[in-house]
Amino acid sequence: MSHILKQNVKIPKEILPFYKLFNDYEKEQFQKLSSLNQMSNLNEIGTLLLDIFNKEIEHTSYFMLALGRILYHTSDMLNLENIYKETDSAEIGLWYAFLRIISSDDVRKEEILLDQLKEKLNYSLLHLLWTIVELNFYVYSGNQFNFRETKDIIINRFLVEDIENREKHKVIFKLFYSYILIIEINLNFLQNHISYAKDLLIHASDIIVTLEDRILESMQLRLSALIELRKNNFSTAQHLFLRSLALADMLKEIRFAIQVNSEIGDLYLQMGHVKDAKLFYDKSLELLKKHVPYDSSLQGILLSKIADYYFVNEKFQKSLDLLDEALSFFKVDNNFSFQIKLKYIEYLLNLKKVNKAESLLVSSFQKKDNYLYLQNQSFCLYLRGFIEFLKKNFGKAQSFLYEAIGIADRTGDEWTSSKSLVLLLILLLLKYNLASKVDDIVEADKCVDDIITFLEEKAKFKELAQIYLIRAKIRKILLDFETSLFLLKTGENIARQYYPELITKYEENIDEISRLLNFENIAETETPSIDFKEDIDTIFQILIRQTKKLGSPIESITIAVLIFHSSGIPVRTYRSEELYISDDMIFGGFVSAIRHLLDELFYSQESKSLSVDHGQYKLLIEFYKNLFSIVILTVRDSFLLRRKMHQLVSFVASKDLFKEKYFGKIDELALRDIDSFVEKLFKVKKN
Repeated sequence: MSHILKQNVKIPKEILPFYKLFNDYEKEQFQKLSSLNQMSNLNEIGTLLLDIFNKEIEHTSYFMLALGRILYHTSDMLNLENIYKETDSAEIGLWYAFLRIISSDDVRKEEILLDQLKEKLNYSLLHLLWTIVELNFYVYSGNQFNFRETKDIIINRFLVEDIENREKHKVIFKLFYSYILIIEINLNFLQNHISYAKDLLIHASDIIVTLEDRILESMQLRLSALIELRKNNFSTAQHLFLRSLALADMLKEIRFAIQVNSEIGDLYLQMGHVKDAKLFYDKSLELLKKHVPYDSSLQGILLSKIADYYFVNEKFQKSLDLLDEALSFFKVDNNFSFQIKLKYIEYLLNLKKVNKAESLLVSSFQKKDNYLYLQNQSFCLYLRGFIEFLKKNFGKAQSFLYEAIGIADRTGDEWTSSKSLVLLLILLLLKYNLASKVDDIVEADKCVDDIITFLEEKAKFKELAQIYLIRAKIRKILLDFETSLFLLKTGENIARQYYPELITKYEENIDEISRLLNFENIAETETPSIDFKEDIDTIFQILIRQTKKLGSPIESITIAVLIFHSSGIPVRTYRSEELYISDDMIFGGFVSAIRHLLDELFYSQESKSLSVDHGQYKLLIEFYKNLFSIVILTVRDSFLLRRKMHQLVSFVASKDLFKEKYFGKIDELALRDIDSFVEKLFKVKKN
């Protein structure tokens, strides 16, 4: 036993789970390989495995699995293809299919290969590897529904039905299960489900640590870096990316190194270090052309990233040309080509090239069951609203934008929600210029309030200086001079540090509002006439500047959600386990007092909202007419939380429960609907 253990010390962890199940001949060949050790890179391991393979005609399935895995991670398509054709081995074939799927220009043509391989499966271990390949196919083709169903079926079968194989292949199962989790995390990134991706990564990390597998460790580090990048933790993301890249370089895992280099480029682009971003993009492109020129998918993705660089540098035509070239690498839509196409359409619209954008958008949705469309539904609605806006069909545009915001808020897609709000603000101000309807300006004020929250959260101070000035004008139209003055002074402080060119405008507006406030008959002041043409151009430029995604939602833990009747009587209370409120009536009285304060401050609005510090927590409060209020107790205010609060107010209002006096009894069916809505939206349950 000690002799065997001594020999095992030199076996790299990347093949050790399979090596333990090799036959005596295969183990004996390994023990002769003095050059092999635990620090060997994948090329070295692959060369030695190929040498053993070529010495013997017959090999165990475990040897073929080990060989296939190494060839897959070194992107050795030629050897994978030749060995598969020579041996007809399902073990090699599955790794070959795996690589073909992620590098294909037409992922659906790989279905033929998958069908051929499925006939060769004869035991659970291969069924598990089959699942990995099939799940990757669903990620690339955009079929999220089959993804979840297939994953659950095969894992349950392996864990429950096949006890003998489960014990024999315990370590290999953990290895393959880690792949499944990594693929699922990538799917959730594509769908912007960042919180769920983070939970899955924690689960995957616990397994990967026990395996001590460098390949999986590099993947884990990359995913951790992506999460930190989405949270705008640039320094942490950079550290994790570089660690992941160091492992990939040490292992000689070229395709993975290309991917990580390009993501470091994304990091620098988001930080505003555009020259550094270009250096990493160019390095990725150079490695790709030299080592994996057959990988159409990766070429298309990489060119789309370089297009972002040129767009940020305002070389718009160069950016569009690169996106055209990127799309040429995909014969049919998959998850990645679809994302590139949507970006291309948005770039066209930002440059007001309406006809080409509309034609491309319409051609993308020929099928009603388009999975890719369903995953990106809110963003597609935003693009449709954008098209109708540029065609001056304002009614249609407004409907599409409201629908886009509604879906984006429910799914947690804050980026689409914020961009739709910016475009909606432009639309409402333009409509106000044309007809001077107060309803339009009231809606514009609601939009700009949420936009300010978003810009504050993302620390976009230059844009904030511009937006505060615009909102002050809106409050001036509504004759709310106190709030207008407060906004002007807040914006002026920001402008002094980040946008000094606006100081003169701020000073002029502050002087004017101060004079109005000193006017004795302020109640008789006529609604001022304000032209928003210049402001509309400013906001449109903000929309273009914010086209490049800069981060995901900042996590805001919801401690409690409460619904109150306008009298202050609590109607429904939902809590997490982190808080216990002992006296709802006292809390209701507090909210009622805030309501009366709001009545004085914002008497002309249909609904009112406020954020109040409450000890270590924040109270977000929104009142609907004179009927009910929603209160959210949270750790921090955030754009996404406010949008969810608006959703809840609209949902409760649609139930029409508070028209008559409240005596403590409300329709139970309606309340159950509200309970379900709150639980899905805020992850808190009824007390």
